[in-house]
Amino acid sequence: MKILFITPFPPPMGGIANWAKIVTNYIQENVKDVEYKYINTAPRKRSTEGRSLFNRVFGGFFSIIRTKKQLKKDLKNFKPDVVHINTSGSLALFRDIKVLKLLKKHNVRSVLHIRYGRVPDVLKTNSLESRLLNKAFNLVSKIIAIDAKTYDSIKAKYADKVVNIPNPFSAENMPEARCLSKDTCSFKVSYLGWVVKTKGIEELISSWNEISKIYPDWNLDIIGPYNDEYFNELKQKFSFNNINIIGELPHNEAMDKINDSDIFILPSYTEGFPNVILEAMYLGKAIIATNVGAIPEILENGTGIVIESKSVKDITNNLDLLINNSNMRIDFGMKAKEKSKQYLLENILKDYSKIWFE
Repeated sequence: MKILFITPFPPPMGGIANWAKIVTNYIQENVKDVEYKYINTAPRKRSTEGRSLFNRVFGGFFSIIRTKKQLKKDLKNFKPDVVHINTSGSLALFRDIKVLKLLKKHNVRSVLHIRYGRVPDVLKTNSLESRLLNKAFNLVSKIIAIDAKTYDSIKAKYADKVVNIPNPFSAENMPEARCLSKDTCSFKVSYLGWVVKTKGIEELISSWNEISKIYPDWNLDIIGPYNDEYFNELKQKFSFNNINIIGELPHNEAMDKINDSDIFILPSYTEGFPNVILEAMYLGKAIIATNVGAIPEILENGTGIVIESKSVKDITNNLDLLINNSNMRIDFGMKAKEKSKQYLLENILKDYSKIWFE
């Protein structure tokens, strides 16, 4: 079996790029009957480096040209059996459709892996993105949805094509979980992700300005890449007492930071299926995250607290609840760690393999 992935690949690191890295590494080391190549669609700039709409539009235009050119070479020389496309929607759908048309022309089977959580809302409209999605769905052989809401919204029209497979994570280089039964680990709350407005950073810092007055012994670690200009704006708007802006770290160091904290929080406005939630679960952390994408499914049945996005009040109330209740933190963490096992890469890859070989 020859598989060609069309996907972002690190650097820069991001959710989809991380998926591509762990999946291809696992195939290389553990799967004997699969050979792979990939076409890298990662943007030259990310949002923390000043990636504007202009960059997205023109970068996307050149990405279509580069991807199509490389795909023609790989169809001739590599001769893939299946092409697996990771899509983040929006402008990327123009590229996806060009790719799918070319694959259809060459009678090559294709998989479109939906990597964002807006699809149910998009498909309810008659927007350009909705029309592009439907066009892509008509061209592709199989569709992978990463959450139940997305799956249900696509199934209504494409029941014979769509499957629901959650994102995996790799425990291979993860540290041993610490502080699983201690009342308090380090008096720390951790956040890991891009330091941008749509990740709920401003609501988080605003909430922490109140929390730190009540719990002066506690600290907030914000881990992830940031833009200096945006960081300066934040410093003008908020106090940074008991807040550690750590910046971007290698994955193993970032996991150590989460491991040393008592609570993990991800207050995003939008998500698909965030790997960092699965990693925090594996490390046995009490988790607070917003009601977006697959997060409500991941944290159901007492494995974490789900809050509304853009709500400073929800963040504050639930941080206060967990900081004040060590038994609740331990209970959430133990249940989260147990549930994380179902998302291990070796389990999820069996589902991918069924799709590829089918």
